[in-house]
Amino acid sequence: MKKLILKTASYQALEQAFRSWLIVLGYSESSCYNLPTLIREFLHYQEQHNKELNDWQPIDFKTFMEHCKIRKNQRRAGALSSNHLNKIAHALDLLQQYLNKINQLNFYYKISRLKIEVKVLEIFSKKQIKELYEACDQTLMGYRNRVMLGLCYGCGLRKGEAINLELHDFWWDKGLLQIRKSKTKKSRLVPITKQLQADFYYYQNHIRPLLIKAKDTSYFLLSNRGRKLGKQTLYKSFVSLLKTIDLPQTGLHILRHSIASHLAASGMASEQIAQFLGHQTLDSTQIYVHLKQVNYEHPNLSTKLV
Repeated sequence: MKKLILKTASYQALEQAFRSWLIVLGYSESSCYNLPTLIREFLHYQEQHNKELNDWQPIDFKTFMEHCKIRKNQRRAGALSSNHLNKIAHALDLLQQYLNKINQLNFYYKISRLKIEVKVLEIFSKKQIKELYEACDQTLMGYRNRVMLGLCYGCGLRKGEAINLELHDFWWDKGLLQIRKSKTKKSRLVPITKQLQADFYYYQNHIRPLLIKAKDTSYFLLSNRGRKLGKQTLYKSFVSLLKTIDLPQTGLHILRHSIASHLAASGMASEQIAQFLGHQTLDSTQIYVHLKQVNYEHPNLSTKLV
């Protein structure tokens, strides 16, 4: 709960120290914000029960999770979702790891996860992907939209990974893209096809210089104001592109779902797809590739940028 205010100085310091630890470990920018926010509610709960850090016991984590299961959702009617409860559990697991590492906690309470019903995910067909590419006009934003598709579909990047790319992350001579700021805090290399290389190279050398304002900006994707592109701006660009070909509004993640499913249909092994997407386990990959709307045409997606 973002609006909670911690009164205990030691708990305030703990939240900040936990965030710094996550940064050192290489967690993504969003994780370094969200995970400390999640543990803040636990620290506030401990404050309300007059519990200092040296008073913590395994039962504290158990009773807090039970409290979370019945408390009201602050954003909508009803209780917290199983998915959100699992996020809280994950944050508390990491907090315990941190405290054990610095010898401030002498136990580890394993918090069980709730089962989440796997929803059937919609994807775009290859024909629809081709239509999205063809909808990218030859304006500055049109070229950038094409690069957005190349990164989020062709390379299977998460939106956070896409906007955090910097110029030195492109290994042009090897045909590889280095993902350094990942949700899973692990770096990975993503292969780039020759057509994607051509698209990215053209954008970097002919489009990006027309957008850039600050010469020291190394981020690859720039807004029309010449600054690092934000997630919301990227999303709005995607929605606008969807409207041009009358596709329903959805999130950018559908591109990642789509490439995973298309690769599976082409015969790529789940282990290879997991490595390509940067998944830590095959479970996530199998959710991606067991999808609805399996309509695998094989169009020519090599429409040139110029």
